[in-house]
Amino acid sequence: MANKTIHKITDSIKPNDRMDNIVICTPDGELHNIACNLIESVLFEKGFQVNNVSPSIPTDSMVKYKEETKPCMILI
Repeated sequence: MANKTIHKITDSIKPNDRMDNIVICTPDGELHNIACNLIESVLFEKGFQVNNVSPSIPTDSMVKYKEETKPCMILI
């Protein structure tokens, strides 16, 4: 229920190409993502493009993703 509410808030904001890109992730093996979703909605509302790859992504995949997307910030 919490995740659905957070996504409803985020879905109402329209992204644009000028937004700085931020990646949010959790350590490999972490299965919780409500905190990441809350942070995503706040940052998105503040004008950032947020790529939330939680709840878990293997470390090797995250390194490759970082190199491909070149975010201005990574939050773990």
